[in-house]
Amino acid sequence: MNHPKTSERKCILGSRLDERVYSSQERYLMKFPHTERFGIGFGFKKEAENNILMTLWPRQEHNSPVFTSIQIEDLGAFFPLIQDAKEKHEIQGNFGIVAWIHTHPHMSLFLSGTDRETIKNWSELIDGVVAIVFNVFGRRDEIWRTFAPDNEVLSSRLDTHLAEKKLEPFFKQLCWDIPRRMSDIGRPIEALFTPFASYSNATLGLNLDDTIDPQLAEERSSSKAFPLSKKISGDLHMLVKFLRKKTALRAAEGVSIASGTLIPPVQGRNDQNELKRRLERYDDWFIPAVPAVEISISMGEKLPEELKRPLIKSEFGEILGFQSGICSAILFPKSKDFQNFRLKGCGFGNNGFVTEVSLYANGGRYQELRGAQFENTCQREQHMNRIVNQRLEAYKIPAANIPLGWWRYECPWPAKPFCGLFLTSGEFRLRDDLLFSIESALPRLLMNPIKIPASLEIIGGKPSYQFLLEQRSPLSLVNWELFPDIDELENKYYEDAHANATNIELGRFLRADPPNITNLYWTLGVQAGKIKKILEDANIIWGTYFDKRNNVWHCNSHADNFVLVSNEDGASISILDFDLSFDRGSFVNIVGRDHSFDSLLKMENWWLQLDLAGYTANSFPPVKEIKLDYPWSVIRNGLRETLITGYLKGYKEGQYAMLSPGMLSLICYCLMNQKS
Repeated sequence: MNHPKTSERKCILGSRLDERVYSSQERYLMKFPHTERFGIGFGFKKEAENNILMTLWPRQEHNSPVFTSIQIEDLGAFFPLIQDAKEKHEIQGNFGIVAWIHTHPHMSLFLSGTDRETIKNWSELIDGVVAIVFNVFGRRDEIWRTFAPDNEVLSSRLDTHLAEKKLEPFFKQLCWDIPRRMSDIGRPIEALFTPFASYSNATLGLNLDDTIDPQLAEERSSSKAFPLSKKISGDLHMLVKFLRKKTALRAAEGVSIASGTLIPPVQGRNDQNELKRRLERYDDWFIPAVPAVEISISMGEKLPEELKRPLIKSEFGEILGFQSGICSAILFPKSKDFQNFRLKGCGFGNNGFVTEVSLYANGGRYQELRGAQFENTCQREQHMNRIVNQRLEAYKIPAANIPLGWWRYECPWPAKPFCGLFLTSGEFRLRDDLLFSIESALPRLLMNPIKIPASLEIIGGKPSYQFLLEQRSPLSLVNWELFPDIDELENKYYEDAHANATNIELGRFLRADPPNITNLYWTLGVQAGKIKKILEDANIIWGTYFDKRNNVWHCNSHADNFVLVSNEDGASISILDFDLSFDRGSFVNIVGRDHSFDSLLKMENWWLQLDLAGYTANSFPPVKEIKLDYPWSVIRNGLRETLITGYLKGYKEGQYAMLSPGMLSLICYCLMNQKS
């Protein structure tokens, strides 16, 4: 067989595999003479080689003599455990995935068409990753081979002293943490090999290798369940790549402008007539008429290199991005600082900018531009986002978006498309990502609560938003009753013969401090309430008002404008979307008495509570919903009640707390397993 010529590239010369890892792995692979296996190589990049110090073999979902696959969601569960071990043992360097591994039992070593497509996809997510093919049943000099993403053969060699002795505690912890945690969540791995300890579950029996230090095993067994690194930015960064759909971006005609400072408005030009005049130039186009003095921003100094030319989403393009809603995209920068670029208004899906003719509520016709921001909303968001970030910073709450500038596209329409540019550290939304994924996972997380106490039946039988719609104060749920202490768990939820070790262990996991679902909903509610109160104390309306020109209501105050963010202090939710925001000093009442600034503040607060409680009738676009059977529907209603109770606590008393590592672990697990 003619093999591709060996690569002479300088970026990756090949791979080095620790000999102890190789020996253990060879014995494992000998157990599978008739099926392919899928594995992952972890290590460091050093001197243009990928040094592989650990190989991990997840549970194989489907395999045959010529095919294998795993659940991609399993990968996301490994990263928190690896990051936690790295920090605990102060591991320096970028330890991570360096190789995709699979086997060709009784076959030659090559990359098929499917293999080449797979490693190409991996290389788009992970710089410098290589493909390795094993055939432990072949000639001794033809057992494994390394390939670059373009199918060039690279060097492959073993090294006896690849792993330093000081790494031993780090690898032993991984050999304890990863199999135990994956087994807890019902996704047992098959094998894990390191230079100092190994775990093999080829027969699907949970047996830890004797080489694990007994003292370390005792320490890990008594530790808190589902640990997660305090610095989870890297995990959230990777989740974007795994959970968001890819999109292509191509160059477009237009100009790129860095955001500068606010240009003071002309004195005396803030009345109703001025608002009307400045919108007349758009004729019959639908342009949001924000009831406030117009905002203009000066030009700044420069944009990052990746943003110096306008881009637009397209079915075909030379730049890889990730979809963020229908009209926006996430672009990964060249740096590795775990912050991305948000492109807000870079095309409607992959169809560029779309125009539609629609009807006003009063019967008039108008044209609507889809997929873009507008000049007035784009510059307003750049300014108001900075103001809000300053307020949040005073309370050490991380910012979701940092304004950078905008693109103005060339087009023949009077309403020019704009795209707002931001440095972002938040992508996963509170409603459609966090709450949706957690509530979808309730049957898996809680197994089957055999009996719901009568008190919870009364509380959970009616959705929280119905109490709000009836203009009653939200019914207070005793936050620690829904999931009682472990001593009460068996009596309240698992009191009949169906109770078993799995139920009790799962209950202990849910009730352990910190990963408790009720505590998580309470904390998210407190954070949302505190942030809303910060806005109101600053006399800022998020974006709730009646648009008299277009005869519609706008409301940016909803759960999906909260996103999960992190900084050196931990993680929390933060807020974004200020294109319709304004403050008391710039407000112009163009509707009448009932449209006062104070009445809008009250309305915005009320609508946000309704949305947090699960009321979706007014949502646009329609929100993702999950239908839950009894008793999960009752538990979900109780959790939403806890969310609202926490919101009121944060709003009224100003309480605030960061999410605990356990809460973040629970979120990451649910995100990786959410239903589409």
